[in-house]
Amino acid sequence: MVRPGPVTGLSVAEGVGVLALTDRQEVLALDPATGKERWRVAVDGRVDSQPTIFHGAVYVGTRAGWLYALNRDSGARLWRFRAAPRRERIVVDGQLESLWPLFGTVTVDDEGVWAVAGRHNEYDEEIKGVRTH
Repeated sequence: MVRPGPVTGLSVAEGVGVLALTDRQEVLALDPATGKERWRVAVDGRVDSQPTIFHGAVYVGTRAGWLYALNRDSGARLWRFRAAPRRERIVVDGQLESLWPLFGTVTVDDEGVWAVAGRHNEYDEEIKGVRTH
């Protein structure tokens, strides 16, 4: 049996459960009643925070600096936004990631989508808030 490695917390809303397989750079949707996989989508970068489900979409930020909106029912990409100001990458724990990774759960409401990109300002670059859509 292949172990998935670290996983994020499970979000359950709107009839679906969603989590991320962090090191595999995948988002996975499950039927909350049966646990059966509904869909699985590869994303660019590790997802280390619990996905957000809101109005038919699943939102995740990656350590590669990308913010994704996926269709809740199919996993199809609705849009992708590069929150990192540049495409520069470094190697962290054997994987590529942005100098401005997205940390924390994406916040979504009727006003928009918010995420935080950057490293802790005591170590290198400052953290920048991002709002899109």
